[in-house]
Amino acid sequence: MEDSSGGSSKHFILVHGLCHGAWCWYKVVTMLCSVGHRVTALDRLMTERAPKGLLLDSKMVPINNRQGPGTAITPGPKFLEERCYPQSPAEAIN
Repeated sequence: MEDSSGGSSKHFILVHGLCHGAWCWYKVVTMLCSVGHRVTALDRLMTERAPKGLLLDSKMVPINNRQGPGTAITPGPKFLEERCYPQSPAEAIN
């Protein structure tokens, strides 16, 4: 596939991490599209298909907004302590 500048355009598929959605890629999508690439930002829902214990004490809350029905995940203190804080720099935790 050629873009208007004669270069080769690519198709990027972006996948978010836990507690995020396709919305977290909005700046990247805009930047890639502006230079002629095709971009798909996937929105994965953590549902009952999630492995047991993955979400620890997080709560799953059904939502319905302009984008339609979905599920929001509210991370609990145990989830944050075991899965998020160890990956954060010390200065971000204080």
